[in-house]
Amino acid sequence: SLELLPTTTSELLPTGFNMVGYVSASMGLGEASRRVATTLRSTGLPLHIVEETAHHTAGRTVPGYAVHSTLRYANSFVAVNADAAINVCARLGITRRPDARSIGHWYWELESFPDQYSGAFAPFSEIWVASEFMREAIAKASPIPVRTMKLEIPVIDNELLPSRREVGFDDRFTFYFTYDANSIFQRK
Repeated sequence: SLELLPTTTSELLPTGFNMVGYVSASMGLGEASRRVATTLRSTGLPLHIVEETAHHTAGRTVPGYAVHSTLRYANSFVAVNADAAINVCARLGITRRPDARSIGHWYWELESFPDQYSGAFAPFSEIWVASEFMREAIAKASPIPVRTMKLEIPVIDNELLPSRREVGFDDRFTFYFTYDANSIFQRK
């Protein structure tokens, strides 16, 4: 849960969360960051969105809220994967502390989590993942709690969507699969 812990930090505000992520990136982690931001905003807690630049994305999406480059609160939710977490947290000054929450939000699609990312746990008090499969894989390597927290699914007004025929499908069953081609193919 997103309960706030008391803080003695004088530079950062104690009540609220920074949400660090690729909120403008047109990629899977960008969409996940935007969904996390939407969910966190719905809690009523003060929220400060910190944009992390994704250098390997083909486009940009306007997130619909203000984004910043520095932290405002002592508590942080960091929606970047383990391979980027160490550098992002070091640059922003996010560390594991007893007086604040730092939550990593990661994706990992293989059964084992590589040792090369073991240092990525250091800045966090816990890791949140989107599936039980991810939780099991990361938890085996993690010295901190790993929790399954599914992303929200936005409600879309069907009246605004094109029909199946308008997008080239007939009435037969259709299976759709997609993934970010900028990602690591072996993980898909």
